[in-house]
Amino acid sequence: MEPIRQKAYAKINLSLDILGKRPDGYHEVSMVMQQISLHDLIEIHNGDKPGITLTSNKSKLPLNRNNLVYRAAELLAEYHGINLMKESLRIHVEKQIPVAAGLAGGSADAAATFWALGRYWKKQVPLRRLMELGEGLGADIPYCLMGGTALAEGIGEQLTSLKLKSPLWLVLVKPLYSASTADVYRAFRIEEISERPDNQKLIHALEKGNLAMMSESMGNVLQPVTTAMIPEIEQIRKKLIEFNAFAAMMSGSGPTVFGLYKTRQRAEAAYEKLKRIYRDTHLAYMVR
Repeated sequence: MEPIRQKAYAKINLSLDILGKRPDGYHEVSMVMQQISLHDLIEIHNGDKPGITLTSNKSKLPLNRNNLVYRAAELLAEYHGINLMKESLRIHVEKQIPVAAGLAGGSADAAATFWALGRYWKKQVPLRRLMELGEGLGADIPYCLMGGTALAEGIGEQLTSLKLKSPLWLVLVKPLYSASTADVYRAFRIEEISERPDNQKLIHALEKGNLAMMSESMGNVLQPVTTAMIPEIEQIRKKLIEFNAFAAMMSGSGPTVFGLYKTRQRAEAAYEKLKRIYRDTHLAYMVR
């Protein structure tokens, strides 16, 4: 049997605002998310022994229940009543999305695993139900299942699909060092926010294709926090602007920084320069 293959698209935050902390410890957020062409590839094969065998091209990736792909497969098998002590399943994760980068690579892989296993087992689940299942694994998984452009509220699970008039090109640069999401949120102080994104203005700008308005309304309240830990973030942001990005910002809790470009030619020119400076540099475009 030919393996089932599914692309797992990364996301960027065009905005990230934190409104407060809930009694359960989660933060209330309001953010505009955008899927991009940079992707991993999930492959489902017949295994040669009972249970889940997880493999990857990246040696540092956990190949057990510490990986969201493994847990997504377990969860969907349980939902369908499939006994993994009898079923043989091999899942390969071909990584291209940088790990611990603020690009939701793990969540994207889990979402792609849901879709791929639906085809493999020939048991389709409605999107809304899949999103409910995914929410129990990670706050970004419902968005990764839905894709496109969206406003995410609550803890990230309340999603509203948005219109994107003009998909843009982008260059992404991940610094050498990473900062854990948990550490960034622990260091975050809501009273220290000096500038917030304007999400309503940003949504209007995306609908109209107004790049100037888009640049003015973007923002990430976690950027100063992560930059204090990894100063290279600001250096990269300035380099992207120097190389003609009309806007540049950190994605998620970081540390990846992206620059936005109106045309492929400008993005490619910047990419060629930046990849000589930074090893972990990627060229991508927005996916609708």
